[in-house]
Amino acid sequence: MQRIQTKTNGSLPQSSARPNTVNLRGPALAMFLDKLDDPEKAVGVSKRRGFSRRPFRREAVEVVLVHPGGTDMLVKVACRNLSTGGISVLHNSFVHPGSQCVTRLPKPDGTVISVPGAVKRCIHRAGVIHEVGIAFSRPINAKEFAAADPFTTYFSREAVNPMDLRGTLLVVEPSQTTRGIIRHYLRDTGLIIEEVTTAAWATVIACSCDIVLANGDLPDAQPADFARAIRDAGFGGGLVFTAADTSATTRMRIMPARPTVVLAEPLSQLQMLRAFAEVLLDGRSRADGATSVARVKSDLGVACEGLRKAMASGSCIHCGRALKRIGDLSERAGWSSVLKMARQLSSELQAKPAVDVHTANLDALVHASLMQAAS
Repeated sequence: MQRIQTKTNGSLPQSSARPNTVNLRGPALAMFLDKLDDPEKAVGVSKRRGFSRRPFRREAVEVVLVHPGGTDMLVKVACRNLSTGGISVLHNSFVHPGSQCVTRLPKPDGTVISVPGAVKRCIHRAGVIHEVGIAFSRPINAKEFAAADPFTTYFSREAVNPMDLRGTLLVVEPSQTTRGIIRHYLRDTGLIIEEVTTAAWATVIACSCDIVLANGDLPDAQPADFARAIRDAGFGGGLVFTAADTSATTRMRIMPARPTVVLAEPLSQLQMLRAFAEVLLDGRSRADGATSVARVKSDLGVACEGLRKAMASGSCIHCGRALKRIGDLSERAGWSSVLKMARQLSSELQAKPAVDVHTANLDALVHASLMQAAS
C-alpha cells in the first residue's frame, strides 16, 4: 500500500463546522445508517461478494477526488462500512463511476494511510445524500483500521470454498457431541482433524498443527495457561476458542490468552469456515508462511521436540502425528534422507504399534533431523 502525495494545484478547502458533506453526526447519522443496514442484515451473507463488509461508522474520513487536468477536491465524508476491497461513504452529490480518488483511512493509533481507488457506484439514498462505493486499487487488511476484537463476527471473506481450507486442525474439546458437530461442519474441507479432550494432551501435539480450536472452559487449564503451554511447546499458528457467551466475564477470562478468534456458541458452520479462512488464508498460518529454509529448520526442531514428548508418553498415535509433521517439513525443504526415514518409520509404527519397539529408530530420526536443521 503506497502513500499518496496529493496534487492540490492550490489550497484545499478549510474545515468548517459541518462534520461531513451530508451534515450528519451522532444519533442522526447512526439512525440513517441503521436504516441502510437493517434490510441487509435480514438478507444475511451475500454469496456474490468475495470480501465481507464490516461496520466502519466514522463521522468524517477524508477523500480526495482526483479530477484529470483540474484541481483535486478534498471532501470529508461519513462512512458506512469497510472491506478488504473498498469502502462505502455518504456524500452530498453524485460522483461519476470511474472517478479516481484517494481515501485517507485512519488507524486506531491515529496514523493515516492514503489508499488509491476509484468510484464503482453512486446510489441516491435520500434528499441530497448519495452512497458512494469506492473500490481500492489493491486489497487492504481491513482489520488494521478497526480496534482488534477476537470476539468479532466480521471476517474478511464473505463466502468460503471449504476445499480451500487445508492444513492440520487440533480440536481440544471434552464433549464428544461437540467434536462430532465440528467434524460435520468441516467435512468438505481439506483439513486434517486431530482431536484431544484435555489441555495436557494438546501440548504434546499442538506444535505439529496449523490451527487449534479449543473449548474456552477446559477442565484442566484456564485459557491463558493453555495458550502459554502450547506456545511454549512450539505452536505458532492461529488459536481459536469457543465460548458459551460473549459476556464481560467471559471476555475477561479468555482475552489474556490473546486468541486469534473467539466463536460464540451455538457454533455456526459459516462462521467457523470464515474464521478458519481468516487464519489459514488471510492471516497466513505457520504452515503456509513457512517458505524460508530458516523457518523450516526452526519448525523441524519443534517437531522433533514433539516427537520426543510423544515417545515419552508412549502414544503411537501422537508419534505418528509427529512423524508426519517431520516428513512434511523435510519434503518442503527437499531433505530426502530425513523424509525417507520419517515415512519408513511411520509405516513400521503402523505395522507394529508399540513405541518401545521403535525407540532406537525414532531417536535416530530425531538426531538426523536436528543435524539437518543445524547444517
